[in-house]
Amino acid sequence: PLTFELLVPVAVSTVDRDLSSNAMAEDEEKLAALVAENEDLEFKSDGSGKVHVKSTGHEMPPRLDVVKSYISGAKYKKARDWYSCDFGKYEPQIVPHQRQKKFLYCTVTGTTLPMDPKKVELHVASKRYKELLKTKEEAKSKKIEKDQKKHAMRLKNRAAAATKGEGAAEGKAKAVKKKVKKAKVEEKGAEEEGKKKKRPERSILLKRKKDMAAGGDKKPTEAEAKDSAKVEADKKTKGDQVKVKGKVKKTSLKRKAAGRP
Repeated sequence: PLTFELLVPVAVSTVDRDLSSNAMAEDEEKLAALVAENEDLEFKSDGSGKVHVKSTGHEMPPRLDVVKSYISGAKYKKARDWYSCDFGKYEPQIVPHQRQKKFLYCTVTGTTLPMDPKKVELHVASKRYKELLKTKEEAKSKKIEKDQKKHAMRLKNRAAAATKGEGAAEGKAKAVKKKVKKAKVEEKGAEEEGKKKKRPERSILLKRKKDMAAGGDKKPTEAEAKDSAKVEADKKTKGDQVKVKGKVKKTSLKRKAAGRP
C-alpha cells in the first residue's frame, strides 16, 4: 500500500498538467481568433501550423505570445503601411525600381524613392516634380499632334498617288489605243497601195520590151533620157491636136445637121 507522502506529489503534478493543457487550449483558441480577425495573418496549409504574414512574408510558430509580439512591433507596422499602400496609383510617373525591391523610381525626375507613402506624397507635391511633369506632358502632346499631322499627310499623298496612277493608267490606255489605230490605218494603206497596179520599169525608162531585154538593167544616158522626154512631149502634143480636130469635126457636123453655115 502507498503511503500518504507518495500520493501528494502525484496529485500536484496531475493538477499542473491539467492547468497547462487548459492554458494551451485557451491560447490556441485565442490564436485562431486573432488570425481570423487579422486579414494579414493566415495559417500555412502544409500542416506545420505556422502563422504566415501576407504583407511581409514572415513566418512564426503557432504561439500566441510570439504572434502578438510581432504584430505589435514597430518594424511590422512600418512594413504593413508600406505594403498596404497602393503605389500603383502613381504610375507611370513612379514605378517599382528594377534592381532594388524596396524602392521606387521616378521617371519624371530620375529620383530613387523609398517605399514610404509619406515620402512619395511629398515628392509628388514638390515644385520641381510638377514643373518637369508639365514640360514632359507638353512635349508628349506636341509629339502626338506632329504624328497625327504626319499620318494625315501620308494618307493625303497616298490618295494623290492613287489618283495620279489612275490618270496615268488612263492616259497610257489612250496612247496604246491611238497607236493601235494608227497601226491599223498604216496597215490598211499599205494593203491599198499593194493592190494598185505597179508601173513597169520599161514604161518609166521609156523603152520597149525588146530594148529592155537587150539592155537589161542598164540605166539610160542623159541623151537618151532627153530623147525619151522629147518623144513623150511630141506624143502628148499630137494627142491634143487629134482631140481638138475631133471636137471641131463634131461641131461642124452638128451645124450642118442644124442647117447653119
